[in-house]
Amino acid sequence: MSLPDTQVMELYSQGDSCAEVAKADGCSETSMYHRMKSLGIIMRSRSMANKVFPDFVFILLYNIGLSVSQTGSLLGVDASTVTKRLHSMKYPLRSRDVAFRIRYTNEEFRKHFMIPEVINKLTHLVENSNKGE
Repeated sequence: MSLPDTQVMELYSQGDSCAEVAKADGCSETSMYHRMKSLGIIMRSRSMANKVFPDFVFILLYNIGLSVSQTGSLLGVDASTVTKRLHSMKYPLRSRDVAFRIRYTNEEFRKHFMIPEVINKLTHLVENSNKGE
């Protein structure tokens, strides 16, 4: 399956990563990267890609008890990115003891968070926050 060029450009411009567009297209990330470059798409650097979500989203998800790795999975970034973002805001991280007691299991995380409704709400939250800039 191959997505039309216009859809590739639209998905990427809406914030999907190169990897996400490649997955939707059914090709490798490398192939999609080269296709996007040939289309003249200006590729986001990793640091730009990691800033698709504003800081408050990282804090919100962390505050409801998600671990840094679960937050990263939900937002499509590495756990180290979540940690760095929280540190850059001087946001205090939970101790391992507290984290262990409140942590969602992987099953709970998938059941309650990795669902279209939550992902759509996050997307709308970010879109609405960007309108207020």
